[in-house]
Amino acid sequence: MRSEYLGTKLLAVLIAILLWLQAALINEHRTIIKLPVQLLNSPRDISIDKQPDSIPFVVQGKGIEILRFALSKTKLAIDASQLKPGEDILSLENYSLDIPDNIKLTLVGPAVGEDIKVHAETQKEKRVPVRLSFADEATSAEFSSKTLQISPESILLSGPATELDRIRYIVSSEINRKHSNLTSFRIPLVSPGEKIRMDVTELRVVVSSNQNVTRVINNISLSPSDRQRFFPPRITVKINGDRQLVDSLRSSSLVPIVSETPDALGNHEITIRTPDGINLLDITPEKVRAIN
Repeated sequence: MRSEYLGTKLLAVLIAILLWLQAALINEHRTIIKLPVQLLNSPRDISIDKQPDSIPFVVQGKGIEILRFALSKTKLAIDASQLKPGEDILSLENYSLDIPDNIKLTLVGPAVGEDIKVHAETQKEKRVPVRLSFADEATSAEFSSKTLQISPESILLSGPATELDRIRYIVSSEINRKHSNLTSFRIPLVSPGEKIRMDVTELRVVVSSNQNVTRVINNISLSPSDRQRFFPPRITVKINGDRQLVDSLRSSSLVPIVSETPDALGNHEITIRTPDGINLLDITPEKVRAIN
């Protein structure tokens, strides 16, 4: 008897909750929802360091519409085209909110204030040298008896000025014993921070005995066809290999190959076919542009 009474009581509570939810979803409400912030059109030479993750926004509508709007994760887009380095204030007057078409509610406006504080830094570029990193002293000693040619020898960094000023060089991932028997290999570079971009993310390392030599060969023609010419029409390559092979090498033995399909910027990538025993270290420039 008591269990039946308890079951009836729980059923009554459940029905009451359902009726309350129904009323809450159907009736009009005015409430505050935190909307994620998205800054648009910020200057290219500016890096945003700190900004509000969300802004409390007043909305009005039926409960079901407010719930659907909250679940849609719609972002509040704010124009940042006038943003300046340091602590700056952005007005919330010119915001945009792309509400899904199937959601019907009224946007009242920001719940607190008419602007937000944003901290930004000047964006700059800086070229720094690259250094090899070794897993341990034994590996370092083993490679010290060899000649290591790395390409590129420096990379271009871009990011907030205050962070770039602290960077003097970029290191590679650790070279270990598994690399000791290789004559060439590629190894990733270690990123100095999530806000720093590198124009190159890995190194090419060519390993040779001290009997090997390096040579730079200039004015290698791209041999344009009747249909296609390139600018610049000549390139420079840096090679490495046994002294006898390098000294006897003719520039005609290096065959440049220009990619048929340009990249997004309209540049064609160059590769070089080298004779056996000759290692390619660098090509300058690495890309050319087609001309009429």
